[in-house]
Amino acid sequence: MMKPKWLVKGALIKFAWYVGQVVDIAVSDERVMVLVASLKEVWRHHDAEWLEYHPGMIELATPDDVQRDIEKYQAHIQKTFDVFETLRVQWQSILHTSPPRIESPGISQ
Repeated sequence: MMKPKWLVKGALIKFAWYVGQVVDIAVSDERVMVLVASLKEVWRHHDAEWLEYHPGMIELATPDDVQRDIEKYQAHIQKTFDVFETLRVQWQSILHTSPPRIESPGISQ
């Protein structure tokens, strides 16, 4: 399979509703593989992923695609942070209002 000229290291691409950046490319007679870093991987705590190139399934990303992906993951991360912060405040409040007692069966304090 031939690699398209636009598919180069550093290119911003869109694939399966995500945007990513090409980190590496491997080409054989049978296929083109693309190593992609994305905000999706940051959100899901994954490493960059290898994708097989198929025309129409991986395309150059437009500025709108990139901005939309950034905003989507900013919202996901902000929501996660808000939940974290709510729990942090609740738990610290519990720790400061009543010292926790750790009791184990059969052990007296």
